[in-house]
Amino acid sequence: MHNNQTQIKKNINYDEEIFFLDLVRFLIDSKKIIALITIVVTIFGLILSFQIPWKYQSIAYLEIGRYESSATDLINPYSPQLIEPMDITVQETSIQFNYDNDSKNDSEIKIIAQEGRILKILTTTSSIKSNQQLADDVITFILNRHSSLIDIMIDKSITEIENLDNKIKYLDSLMENPSDTQINNFDVSHDNTVKIQNLIDIVFKQASLANERRELETQKKSLMIDQTITKLLKKSDAQKINSFQKNLIILFSFFAGIFLSLITVFAISYKEFAKNKLEKY
Repeated sequence: MHNNQTQIKKNINYDEEIFFLDLVRFLIDSKKIIALITIVVTIFGLILSFQIPWKYQSIAYLEIGRYESSATDLINPYSPQLIEPMDITVQETSIQFNYDNDSKNDSEIKIIAQEGRILKILTTTSSIKSNQQLADDVITFILNRHSSLIDIMIDKSITEIENLDNKIKYLDSLMENPSDTQINNFDVSHDNTVKIQNLIDIVFKQASLANERRELETQKKSLMIDQTITKLLKKSDAQKINSFQKNLIILFSFFAGIFLSLITVFAISYKEFAKNKLEKY
């Protein structure tokens, strides 16, 4: 019985070897059809890949300028403040170039805020030249925008300082010549005690205005130094970003061609086999 089982296993192995050899011969005989279909499908994939335009992307990093201000942070009054909140810069730049600008539909801009004051700018276009132009336009827009904001803040500080100087001069004149008319401007009676109290209030008001003026002067000086200016930290050259996508299409087409050719060959073989069977009967 053991010998019978051994013989059966040998027969099965022999049949498997025969089947495998027949399959190899069949594939070799059908190599022209397999090669033809594979080449045709792969060429179709190549054509499809060439139809997809190249995409180029460059990356730039900007550091938003900062200045000393005491008006926006009560906890840490002399902490540096950004020229413009990062979310506002991102929003205005995106609107300018993604919506308002008459740029081509194949261009795309993405701005990411990092590290509290760093802007990462990604520009994507279909050519290296257009990418470089778009990246330069975006960077220039932000730099000019922040430069204009600095000028506005400096002019505003100068105007406020001049107003404070006028108020301080007026209070000084009251202290030097506290006439009844001037005192009456502060709605006080002619009682000496009230006049003294009013003069004390004037002194405190002078001190408050002087302190406010010093803060504005510090802010103005901070706005006028180079550290305030928004700066370009780094900018990379445009690189292709969809090479993998194109190569994947070609590779998929190649394997799809092989798979389709094998199905076609087996279908033809099965049709011939069925036809021969019918002829025998």
